Amino acid sequence: MKARPRRSSSPSPVSPSALWPAWFVVRAQTTRPLGRQWLPRLLRLDPSATLWSDADRDRARIETYHADRATAVAARARYRQLFREAGLPSSRIRLQIIFIPPANWADAWKKFFHSRKVSPRLTVTPPWENPTPPPHGWVLSIDPGRSFGTGLHATTRACLVFLDRIARENPDRPVLDLGCGSGILSIAAARLGFHPVRGIDYDPIAVDESRINADRNGLGDQIVFSPGSAERIPSSLRSEVVVANLLGSLLLRHAPAIARTVRRRPGAALILSGIRKPEFPRVQSRFERLGFTLRATHTLANWTTGWMEWIPSASRNRPT
Repeated sequence: MKARPRRSSSPSPVSPSALWPAWFVVRAQTTRPLGRQWLPRLLRLDPSATLWSDADRDRARIETYHADRATAVAARARYRQLFREAGLPSSRIRLQIIFIPPANWADAWKKFFHSRKVSPRLTVTPPWENPTPPPHGWVLSIDPGRSFGTGLHATTRACLVFLDRIARENPDRPVLDLGCGSGILSIAAARLGFHPVRGIDYDPIAVDESRINADRNGLGDQIVFSPGSAERIPSSLRSEVVVANLLGSLLLRHAPAIARTVRRRPGAALILSGIRKPEFPRVQSRFERLGFTLRATHTLANWTTGWMEWIPSASRNRPT
């Protein structure tokens, strides 16, 4: 039975923190190949750059987000100069500025974020719903706030499926969540019995939202969230289960650092996600050269997630 949102008897005023601020968006409309080609270059200019592709038509747009019009106008000028220097005519990449007015962030999420069972033992729900827990399972209450991670995206769901499977084999192991976002994977790991659990993210907002969500689920004292990156993980914090739900390009770029976060023990698990299906063989090959072997994959909506295990070199070289 579908859960219904909980409603108070009288409306409460919207707090200023619930309002998503106004944005000025610089949008570069182009083809899908050009979008993929130019995204890394615009990311170097602005970390907010996001690529949106139309799967059915050869269309794409890259957007960057700015707090005021003057900043957006300056950014558009930089991008136009960059395209001009590359010899791209304006007909191939069209630039415009879009104004997005303030919106009630909480109400916007309520329109499409509903409770959903994402693995045999895990159900994800927003705070405004109260679903019945699955038999022998748990409900994870997640408010994405200003960070990524409702649990409904294909990459996150696949990670949750693999965490559930790995926990059935042996949950008595530490977990490291690289790029924790809203904290959902760390919270799921703690609920499944893994310990200790640590989540890191380069974005301090994501770290704050993760802590809030952990407290909401009664797990604030069982998970440590902190700002950081794979390159800065000390050897003492290496874990037997590492989840890296990032992007295929980031996994390839930082593969050695990500591999080093895995504690070198037989059966140590590395879950790699955020990978487009055609890109997965390349990611798989990269991590196989670093000592891992593929145990299973899970593909949803053209996103492939891989569960890899660390294999001692002696075992890797032994004939079968």
